[in-house]
Amino acid sequence: MKIKNFLSDSLWSLLSSLSSALTTFILSIIFANELGVEDFGFFGLTHSTMLLFSVIGSFGLNITILRYIASNLNVQKDISNYFFLSSLLGVLLIFLFIALCLLGFFPFYEKNYLFIYLALFIPFFVLSIILEGILGGLKKFHTLAKINFIANINYFVVSCYGVYNFGLVGAVYSFCFLYFLKFILLSIYSLRDKTLFFNSISFSKTKILFKETFPIFMQEILQNISGWILIMLILNYSSYKEVGLFNVIFQIMMIILFIPGVMKNVVLSYLSSGLDSMKISLVINVFSVATIGIVLTIFSEQFIGMYGKDFYHVSDYIPIVILIALIISVCNIYIQKLIARRNNWIVFYSRLARDLMIYLGFIIMVDFNVFYIIESVLYAYILANLLYLFLVIYQVKRI
Repeated sequence: MKIKNFLSDSLWSLLSSLSSALTTFILSIIFANELGVEDFGFFGLTHSTMLLFSVIGSFGLNITILRYIASNLNVQKDISNYFFLSSLLGVLLIFLFIALCLLGFFPFYEKNYLFIYLALFIPFFVLSIILEGILGGLKKFHTLAKINFIANINYFVVSCYGVYNFGLVGAVYSFCFLYFLKFILLSIYSLRDKTLFFNSISFSKTKILFKETFPIFMQEILQNISGWILIMLILNYSSYKEVGLFNVIFQIMMIILFIPGVMKNVVLSYLSSGLDSMKISLVINVFSVATIGIVLTIFSEQFIGMYGKDFYHVSDYIPIVILIALIISVCNIYIQKLIARRNNWIVFYSRLARDLMIYLGFIIMVDFNVFYIIESVLYAYILANLLYLFLVIYQVKRI
């Protein structure tokens, strides 16, 4: 029965992520054609920045609360401290984001003043992430699929209207609209559960929660800031044109890693419940990456052609991207195993080592003219993730 439930929840999680992936993919094609390669690169930086601040605000509480609820399914669960801590961090980040914009920290061109208003959406980003963790812990993947489907339809309509009428600004604010709508829908569905309740805030429990969550937070921030730092490094050596190309390549990687990405929360939920689902997860991940990769390779020219003529030669990089995706898909399963066993600091230090190797490899290859910008990024990814894979396998075997 547990295996049957695992596969059923994996299917609903797959459908949920499929609606998000299809929406993002279609909108990316529209944005790339409407905005051009440079503004599309700028949109990628803005998108990455908002996600980074959202992860800072969520503080890894989505993983902690998922694990907490999944391991206590049939008892009453007090979630007051989770919401208190995430709300507090969300408010603080509003002021930090506005301050950084006013100081010119982000390269937002002449539109700098418009992006200050993005800070007001940070709490909705943060709380949406927390609420998704709650529903994941309750194993309500069917509900998550329904919420994502409703939100993505509305996001698509608003985005098309925004980008056609307001260009870059419309594209950015439609992304904020998505998380505002998801926050409302997630709040309605998650707080209906009768096993969840709000009690008075306990600062001693908040302190314990902070201590437990901190290493997870460090992992999450590292995962998100690594992409942001890489974009800034590309900008340092090149321009927004290269960032636009990198955005398309990164999106291709996310398409190939679609099913492994879907599986992450499902695998963690079941591993935290005591079911060892590693073998079946590894088979699903490798098979899905290989299948999607083969299809993309066969139709690479037609696929990349949809983004416009400025992105045409990206098809040359697809075989390298497939190799990277295969390595990452296997790594993800071992990482969930380590997190389920509460080896959070091991995961953090392993990811830190990987990211530092990516930055170092990229800088060396560019400075010594070994490869061009995009090639340097991809080969740095291959080397760093191979070492990362060997490291996490060793840690799982050792513990």
